[in-house]
Amino acid sequence: MTAEPSPGGSDSRILLVEPEAGGHHLVPYAAALARALGAAGHAPVLLTTREAVVHPAMAEFERSVGAPVPMRLMPSIRPARSGSIPELMRAQFHYWHAVRRGVASLDASERPALCVLLGLDSCDRAIALFGSPCAGLPFVGLTIQAKHHWPAAGIGPGGRLAALNGWTFSRVLAHRDCRGIATIDETLVAFESGSGRHPGRVRLVPDPGEIARRVDREDARRALRLDRLRSLVLVYGGLDGRKNIPPLLAAARQATSAPLVALVGRLAPEVRCLAGGDDWRALSGEGRLLVDDGFATLEREALWFGAADLAWVGYRSDFLGQSAVIPQAASAGVPIVGRRGGLIGRTIEVHGLGAAVDAGDPLAVAAALDALGNARRSGEFGDNLRRFAASRSHASYGEAWCGALTGWLAPVEGLGRGGRDA
Repeated sequence: MTAEPSPGGSDSRILLVEPEAGGHHLVPYAAALARALGAAGHAPVLLTTREAVVHPAMAEFERSVGAPVPMRLMPSIRPARSGSIPELMRAQFHYWHAVRRGVASLDASERPALCVLLGLDSCDRAIALFGSPCAGLPFVGLTIQAKHHWPAAGIGPGGRLAALNGWTFSRVLAHRDCRGIATIDETLVAFESGSGRHPGRVRLVPDPGEIARRVDREDARRALRLDRLRSLVLVYGGLDGRKNIPPLLAAARQATSAPLVALVGRLAPEVRCLAGGDDWRALSGEGRLLVDDGFATLEREALWFGAADLAWVGYRSDFLGQSAVIPQAASAGVPIVGRRGGLIGRTIEVHGLGAAVDAGDPLAVAAALDALGNARRSGEFGDNLRRFAASRSHASYGEAWCGALTGWLAPVEGLGRGGRDA
């Protein structure tokens, strides 16, 4: 990172607002977009926090972009302390004010042509109530959590406040400074297109998931010192209660194939407490539970996906959203075992990526682990995984973003083609 002035004039400068580093915030969402914008002749600038600057993901961001990206600082973000509606609203307002102060701190020579709010879901309600935090600059946003359309799409409930969610989304789109909203959910694009309210303003960018390099299974097993014969089920990313790990552990104990289970990523307290349970202790005692707790570098990530035979995305029944682990696993040629229903189940079934099961039923999960334990080695699902991975690559994501920006900002040249709209 560098604090030098951005190259090019203000008409080429695009401010990427991303205060958070973990999850998929800096890598791949911000990194893949920054790389695509730079390749198109624009000058991406990152507005972020001190916490993100010192996070291990920042080094991965720099490596992924492959070129210096100027950085500007904004105030720290105070996360919600609970899931209550008042606390979530307080977090929204805090995020909105932090963005506003960060943008306002730019001097006249640093003002961009466009602000990209990569965390739109963290301030959309505040924008609906208070307007844009971008100080009169044009802005676009990325939503990964919009769910007001889910009932109409047959996915599930639209959240605790579905009507408010829909009103918020429409109000943000209608703001005079908003040029459009990108989404990883194609059902949202279809819903907004059918409504006819904001033609062309909602566009699809594929959820990017791509391991840094594909590692041969044997080489990965050797590097990680793992049994090369026994199947391995990988649970990857932010390991919290949503990942629904207890039924997987129970299933692994019951499965006749006796698979290994690898938990790779930062363990949340609700997962750590599982260490006192019978399933955790039994699998650990047999050497079948592998725990790699902490931030996984891109190289470490590549090794674990290289070693895996199956990827677990059997999220809890109350989680109906998407998982970026699916395209990551697909890029490594690893079949999926995930929850039935929601966007995860729909993705697995429509694209033929593995098995969608009742993730709360250990017997059903165990049967899937036994049935698919050798699927990667036999090449089952291989063609489907390759096709899906190609459509969800970092390059596809960047191209879709550039196409969306071309559609929203017609006078801006050189942003390329791609992206589907509403």
